Amino acid sequence: MANSELSKLKILFIYDYFKNQVSCSGGNESVSVSDLIRYLEERTGCTFERKSIYADINKINEYVMKSGQTKDDAWIFTEGKKYKRTELNDEILIDEARLIVDAISAILADPFNMEALGADIMITGSQKALACPPGISLIVLSPRALERVAQSETRCLYLDLKSALKNGERGQTPFTPAVGTLLQINQRLRDIDAAGGAEQEIERVKALAADFRQKVANLPFELFSQSPSNAVTSLHPQKASAYDIFTILKDEYNIWICPNGGALRDEVFRVGHIGALTPADNTTLIEAMQDMEKRGLLG
Repeated sequence: MANSELSKLKILFIYDYFKNQVSCSGGNESVSVSDLIRYLEERTGCTFERKSIYADINKINEYVMKSGQTKDDAWIFTEGKKYKRTELNDEILIDEARLIVDAISAILADPFNMEALGADIMITGSQKALACPPGISLIVLSPRALERVAQSETRCLYLDLKSALKNGERGQTPFTPAVGTLLQINQRLRDIDAAGGAEQEIERVKALAADFRQKVANLPFELFSQSPSNAVTSLHPQKASAYDIFTILKDEYNIWICPNGGALRDEVFRVGHIGALTPADNTTLIEAMQDMEKRGLLG
């Protein structure tokens, strides 16, 4: 699981813990940070720093206050060295929640089973492992999500799922889509099916990722993620600028990798394993990096 995904999951687990395991009147009324760390370790298999727990509690409080669910100064508050919580105006039942999965890069790169995960909505795009041009978002809804859509009041024009589903009954869309991309998706799915199906495609991407990670192991880079996706490998150069590496590969070797922006601009670059790539492409990139190392460009 990527670090960003783990961070999102952590804050949801903390919210769920206070909502369902910390009572605002009687019973288990308080919890220590150590208790939270142990709980999160049980749920995720990872140990988190105390300061990250404090930061997430502040974010949760900010969200609850903005939602108007409590009139108190804070939903979660400290008393001594332990945390307590106040009552919410609307104690929402957990089974009323809907799990929405951002699977933009995961579909056809990593195993994904909506039913096994209890997911209600899956969102992916045409431009990742489907390897088609951008312009189409694909959304899959569970029966529970379909019920929620039917009950909901439409509040926007283009993301009107009720209208999309109604038009789908006659084989149409509410607005003209990227027709060329839809045709390419259709052919791409037929090609995947002919090659052995989704599981075979996932195994192909997995093998390509493993091949690259084995070949790059002797270069001065560190894996940025503790549990990387098959779709991409994020690397942290130990002594060089990540953005400089991206620029040199582009300008001098005619090879494109994925740069990062913002605070990670010089810290991380990414190498994709989706689309029409082969182990030979991995070798070409590794040989270019090895040449850069000989030239002293990797630090």
